[in-house]
Amino acid sequence: MSYRVFISCGQRTEDEMRVGRELHRLLTEGGHAPFFAGRVHSFDELATHIFAGLARCEAYLAVMHPRGEVHYPGGDQFEVRGSVWIHQELAILAYRRFLEGRSLPLRVLMHTSIQREGVLDNLIVNPVRFQTEADIYDSVREWMENELIPDPIQTSRERLFRQHTQNLEDHHWRMLLVCVLHRSTDGRADRDQVIRDFEVLGGNRPAYGGIENALVVRGILEGPFPDEDRRTTRQFIAIRPAWLDLVISRLRERGELLPPGV
Repeated sequence: MSYRVFISCGQRTEDEMRVGRELHRLLTEGGHAPFFAGRVHSFDELATHIFAGLARCEAYLAVMHPRGEVHYPGGDQFEVRGSVWIHQELAILAYRRFLEGRSLPLRVLMHTSIQREGVLDNLIVNPVRFQTEADIYDSVREWMENELIPDPIQTSRERLFRQHTQNLEDHHWRMLLVCVLHRSTDGRADRDQVIRDFEVLGGNRPAYGGIENALVVRGILEGPFPDEDRRTTRQFIAIRPAWLDLVISRLRERGELLPPGV
């Protein structure tokens, strides 16, 4: 299995840029598809470059170089801090984990002088400390050997999912997109809302029933379900939990779930 790896690495100095290029080379030679996040100069570039990379990636690699000292009033106490960008990227990935219900392989390398804080304290992220450039490469090689390896269960799930979704047409994926967008905390979507927005996105309303039934028969959708309180005639449908993360991933590959402007 080849991973799309998002690389977040400093670019303030030539040494930092060299590290990023070398990591890109190591991952490429290891059979993966690395994405080296470059500098951005506008909000549109942020959406189309960084956010899109974070939305698509299947693994995340970050190198935190020292970024300055923070001195506290009334004394000599100070802390060395790392990249604010990396903290923000980790928060975005934490939201992805909540939304998709699965985690991504992560490796965060932190210089020994940097104080651990923020999301690195509040999320389950265990940064690996480094002192030298060679430490970075050794850690990434170990990560590739032990974590960026094919998961036989996941590989089988992906193969089975491809069989279930073989020959699906645009209108099937359009309906699945609307189901994802209307998914509530219990995983279900209001069927009337799905039908309405399916039509808003260009779907053929009279054909909706046949499209929904085809996805139920293929085992991608469940339902329709009645209102549990039985106080209304509302009905609900849901993407089967076993396939939700793969449906979202496929919608991303199709360009359906990307930030504005992509």
